[in-house]
Amino acid sequence: MNNLNFQNESPADVDAFKGESHNRVAQAMHDYIKSKGNHRVIGLDGEFGSGKSSILQMLEKKIAKEGEKTKLWVFDCEQNYQGSIKSNFIEVLTEKVTTLLKELSRDKEIPDVEKNRDIALGRHYSYTKD
Repeated sequence: MNNLNFQNESPADVDAFKGESHNRVAQAMHDYIKSKGNHRVIGLDGEFGSGKSSILQMLEKKIAKEGEKTKLWVFDCEQNYQGSIKSNFIEVLTEKVTTLLKELSRDKEIPDVEKNRDIALGRHYSYTKD
C-alpha cells in the first residue's frame, strides 16, 4: 500500500534556506518601515508557495520583538476579492483604522477617515452653486 504525504502550506517563522533570503526580505521591509517618513503601503507579490506568508510572519516577529507602535496589516488579494480589489482594500483598511482609533480612544478622528474613504471610492461629491 502506498502512503500519501501532503505538504504543509502553513507559513514558517524561521528561514530554513541557507542564504536566508526570506529573512533578509523581512529585515529590509522592517528597516524600511522603521525609517522616518516611510508610512506607506508595501506590496509583496510572488507565486503560490514562494514564501510571501513566511516573510510576513518573520516581519511580524521583528515588529513585535521591538515593541514598536507599528501595526502590520496583511491584505491578501485572493482571499479578499469581492468585485473590485481596490474598493475592497479601501473598505477593509478603513475598518481596521477605525477599530484601532476606537481602541486608542480617538473616536473624534473616525469621521475624517470615513470621509477620506468616501472620497477614494468616489462617494463624496462637492459642488458650488453659481
